Amino acid sequence: MKLSISEYSLALGAVGDCVMLIDAGNYEILDINQKCLALLGLPREEVLGKTCYAISHGFPGPCQPPNDPCPLAEAVKTKKSVTITHKHPVRGGGVNYVEITVLPLADEAGEVRRIIHISRDITEARRLNEELFHARKLEAVGKIAAGIGHDLNNIVGAMSSYVSLILRNLPDSSPVREDLLELQKCEIRAVKILKELMSAARKRVPEKKRLSPNTLIADLENLLTKLVGKNIGVVLNLGGDAPDVCADAGHLEEVLLNLAANARDAMGEGGRLTISTSRGEGQIRTASLEDPVFSTAETCEIMVEDTGAGIPEKDLKNIFEPFFTTKPEGRGTGLGLANIYEIISQHRGRVEVTSAVGKGTTFKITLPAAGKAAEGAAS
Repeated sequence: MKLSISEYSLALGAVGDCVMLIDAGNYEILDINQKCLALLGLPREEVLGKTCYAISHGFPGPCQPPNDPCPLAEAVKTKKSVTITHKHPVRGGGVNYVEITVLPLADEAGEVRRIIHISRDITEARRLNEELFHARKLEAVGKIAAGIGHDLNNIVGAMSSYVSLILRNLPDSSPVREDLLELQKCEIRAVKILKELMSAARKRVPEKKRLSPNTLIADLENLLTKLVGKNIGVVLNLGGDAPDVCADAGHLEEVLLNLAANARDAMGEGGRLTISTSRGEGQIRTASLEDPVFSTAETCEIMVEDTGAGIPEKDLKNIFEPFFTTKPEGRGTGLGLANIYEIISQHRGRVEVTSAVGKGTTFKITLPAAGKAAEGAAS
């Protein structure tokens, strides 16, 4: 008896997944469920009779290793189910990671004639796992940095004291005075870096209270304008539907000022800094960073956009790494964005970055909207 796709889906427990029935000989799609059609954005008549590789990848022929090994060919060969991950192009740009499971259907002679093709978009799951891994890596780096920073701070402090004593007893006409003054400048720079290092290493517990991001950002407008300078315009697009959040006001101010300072440095010739807020819905962390569970909830989204030089694509994956910086030598420590990542993580939020060289950079901060659960976590 011939089964429909819905019956295949029910039998396999895959109602929520994309399911196709494929001819094992020529890879033509014989049937497809509504979930798949919705993801593809195509009507059924434009899919049936087409090959799976043309529909999913836009390829002229079957997928080939090493980049895109074909699970159907493996299932036909071994007569066993196969699970594999592919990258599928997305309309409008980008790619999604898709987990594909194929189940061979054999005839009475044992020959595989049909393939049940089940696919599931795991792009978000991969991204969430990467965020958890990064958060734990930052914690490990912080523990090491705390020990190193403490020892270095003592050494630099002793050097600074000796230089000050020498300068105090040194005649103004001494030929080494200028050298000592330069050394003193280096010490000041070292102390600043050590403070940032210790700040990154220290687990600061946020004092969370219910607050309006719109009010917090509006109150910062004058300070932001002074920080970025006259050549950069500051635009606030504060959405009226942006919900309250449960957060530490001082920590969020630190995040916004740090991002504004980075934007200023990226817009040397002037430009525009835009900060927007809106209501959203997305994945947020559970209360414990150790618990790798995310849930969908109402969120407040804060976008910080600049029209600066942008960040090369090769650097984006490292942008939140401690000590990684795209600024010239001596202009940055690479700890600012790592601190931002840590602060937002402590607020059960997420921070993402998109950028294009010559077109600017956007940081998207997602925080859980304040509610009974959020207020309980704050108390």
